[in-house]
Amino acid sequence: PDLRTIDRYANASDERYNTLALDNQVRGRFATGVLQHELLAGISWEQLRGRGDFRKGKPPSPGIPSLDIFEPAYRMPIPAALPVGMDNRVRSTQMGFYLQDQLSLGGWHTMLGLRHDRSTIDTVDFRWHNDFTQRDHATTGRIGTLYRFENGLAPYATYAQSFQPINQLSASGTPFKPSRGELFEAGLKYQPLEWDALFTAALYNLTQANVLIPDPANPWQRIQEGEMRSRGLELEARARLAAQWSVIAAYTWQQVEYTKGSADIVGKRPVRVPAQFGGVWLAWDAPSGLGAALGARYHGNTAGGMQVEEFRAPSFTLFDAQLHYDFGRQSPSMKGARLQLNVANLTNKRHVAGCYDMGTGCFPGLGRQVNLTLAYQW
Repeated sequence: PDLRTIDRYANASDERYNTLALDNQVRGRFATGVLQHELLAGISWEQLRGRGDFRKGKPPSPGIPSLDIFEPAYRMPIPAALPVGMDNRVRSTQMGFYLQDQLSLGGWHTMLGLRHDRSTIDTVDFRWHNDFTQRDHATTGRIGTLYRFENGLAPYATYAQSFQPINQLSASGTPFKPSRGELFEAGLKYQPLEWDALFTAALYNLTQANVLIPDPANPWQRIQEGEMRSRGLELEARARLAAQWSVIAAYTWQQVEYTKGSADIVGKRPVRVPAQFGGVWLAWDAPSGLGAALGARYHGNTAGGMQVEEFRAPSFTLFDAQLHYDFGRQSPSMKGARLQLNVANLTNKRHVAGCYDMGTGCFPGLGRQVNLTLAYQW
C-alpha cells in the first residue's frame, strides 16, 4: 500500500542426487537386393538415487521480515523453521531397448524405429510415511521418410512418440502417470547443387498428455489433468557466402496452448513460453587460423502468471560474439589446438528472462558472460 514495502516468503531445500547413465549400441550396414539398410540396435540404462527436503512458506509468511525496496536491508535474520513441503528419498531405474532401420532406395530414405522402456521408481516419503513403488512401461515408435530429388529438393514427413515417467507425488501422496508425447512433422529441405548451403522449412504439431498443472483449489499443489499442444513453423538457413564467410539464421513461430485442463487454462498460452524466437550468426574464418563471429538472438514476449497469462514480460534481443585462433593452420605439429573467446550478451543488456505471478515476481536475464577456452583435440 505504501508503494515501497513488499512482503516476502522463504523457501529452503536440501537436495542430493546421483545419476548414472549407460547407452550401448551396435550399428551395421547391409543390403537386401537393391534395398540398402543401416541397422541400429541398443540398450540404455539410467539410475537416479537421492533425497530431497523442501520447505516453504506461503506469503506473507509469519516471522519473515518485509523489505523496503528503496532502502533494502538484506541481512535481516530469516527463521529456520519452515513448513515441510516435501521430504522423500527416491531410487529410479529406467531401461530401454531400441531398434532402428534406415532404408535407402535411390532417392528414397525411410527410417523405422521401435523402443520399449521399463521404469521402476521406489519412493520413501518421510512426510506422510506413504512409501510406494511405481512401475511403468511403454512401447513407442517413430517413422520418417524423405525423398531427395536430383535438383537438391527433399520433402519429408515424420511421426514420433515419447514416454517419460514423472518422478513426483500428488498432494495425496500417490504417484503421477508418465507423460506421453506425439509429434507430426512435415517439411522441405533444399541443398543447392553448386552452393555450399542448406535451407529447411518445417511445420509441426506436438502434443503432450498427462501434463502437471496447478490445482485450482490450491495453486501450491499439482494435479495431472492437463494436455498441451505446440504447433508452428521452423525456418533455418546455413550457407557459405564466400571463401571466408558463412552464416546461420533460424526463426520459429509457435502456438502453444493448453488443450485440456481446468476451464480457466484451456486455450491459454503457458507462462514463460515465447510465441516467436530466432537468431542470426555471421562468421569469418581466415586461412591464417584467425576467426571471428557476431550474432543476434531474439526472444519474443512471454506470459507471466501462476498458470496462465496474467500479464506480459517484454521481448528482448541480445548480441553475442566469438574470437578464435586455430594453431594448426600455421603449424601442422599443433593440429587440434584451438584458443577461443566467447562473449554472450555482448552489450550487457538488462532484460527480464521471465515472470511467475504478481506475488512471486520476475527474474532477470543473465548479464554479459565471457568464456576463454584452450582446447586440444587429437
